[in-house]
Amino acid sequence: FVSLESTTYPTTTEDFMLPIIERESGLKQGSDFWLAYSPERVDPGNKQFHTRNTPKVLGAMSEDGVEIGEALYLKAIDSIYKVSSPRVS
Repeated sequence: FVSLESTTYPTTTEDFMLPIIERESGLKQGSDFWLAYSPERVDPGNKQFHTRNTPKVLGAMSEDGVEIGEALYLKAIDSIYKVSSPRVS
């Protein structure tokens, strides 16, 4: 599972990261690895909301990827808001 967590333009995951990872690793998204995007949402100066209690938006390249990502993130984040794709997230 690979998740981009950064402030970036909407198609970075699909148009930039996916081709590089597949080309350089020889692996295929959806069978060998799952690719997702989860925008950075934590406000460092906010005393009320921190990493654990800030809802995480998660969009992956496949439904399997969203489910895998959710299982992983729920170990550290209280709530996940799943969306249909990296572009939507």
